[in-house]
Amino acid sequence: MKKETGFIILTLLFFNNLVVAQNSENEKIKKSLLFIDIGGPGGYGSVNFGYQIRKINKLKFSSRFGLATYHLFDFNNHFNPDIIIPLGINAYYGSKSNIDFEFGQTISSIVYAEKNNYQSRRRTRLNTNFFIGYRYQSKQGFLYKLGYAPLIENQKIFRHWASLTIGYNF
Repeated sequence: MKKETGFIILTLLFFNNLVVAQNSENEKIKKSLLFIDIGGPGGYGSVNFGYQIRKINKLKFSSRFGLATYHLFDFNNHFNPDIIIPLGINAYYGSKSNIDFEFGQTISSIVYAEKNNYQSRRRTRLNTNFFIGYRYQSKQGFLYKLGYAPLIENQKIFRHWASLTIGYNF
């Protein structure tokens, strides 16, 4: 495992257990988030869990862990899914309407056919992802995000992605 991946995973695990916040009416703040991304760091689509790490006035920080797949079966029709895991740290500013930034890594484990013998092989790569966009989060817990989410595949190839997120805070 590369140093960057280990650092991100340790950071997410550390910060996920830190802050227990309450508002002035002594109600718990909704800090967990379940959402679906269409486009973005998970490729065509991903299911994600987010957690608010810290809040400083109107500036909030959260983490993300997601899961996506492209193909469930390989070219030999064996169950051998491609696995995409987007990880990230978000910073967003505002009340209901927010400007949202994210930086993270996407771990992709893709099945391919070797050229000389056509055997199934798995290649795992680390890709850098970013997001900048608009975030709307209602007091009832609904979340919508829309933005630009470029991805740098294998730290070499720049891909342009749009991202639409729909989720619920609990």
